[in-house]
Amino acid sequence: MAKQYYYGDDNTLNYSSTLLDGSATTPATATWSEVQIVRDETHDDQASEIDISSRESSVDLGAPGRRKISIDIDLIYRPGDAGFDAIETAYQTRAAVALAMMNGDIATAGNKGKAANWSVLKMSTPKPLRDVLVTSITLVPYSQYEDYTAA
Repeated sequence: MAKQYYYGDDNTLNYSSTLLDGSATTPATATWSEVQIVRDETHDDQASEIDISSRESSVDLGAPGRRKISIDIDLIYRPGDAGFDAIETAYQTRAAVALAMMNGDIATAGNKGKAANWSVLKMSTPKPLRDVLVTSITLVPYSQYEDYTAA
């Protein structure tokens, strides 16, 4: 029986040390490791609007265009954690990092998510007086984006 609902803590963030290339390395063939220091994730997926109005229409008409996707992640600040270091290195070197955000274990058939080589646009780490350090990260697809369903 299919799952009726998902909790936030069912979701996983996974990274691969090998970038996806669409042939030899795909989401299905990559070796993934779960990043377990994730606090929160927000997936923003929206279509741009294409104006399809003409003089014959009495209202402005629109159609969905290209999708604009971004992911915001809060990670516990933990240098030395392999996943944190992979994302931080990608940011510092302006390189891409292979990540998959899934609604469960990436190896479980039927689980869904977004897999791609991602660009890291932001890493921000506030230093609160009485709380653990959390790094806020913003990602956008760089290449090989796929709405992925584990087989």
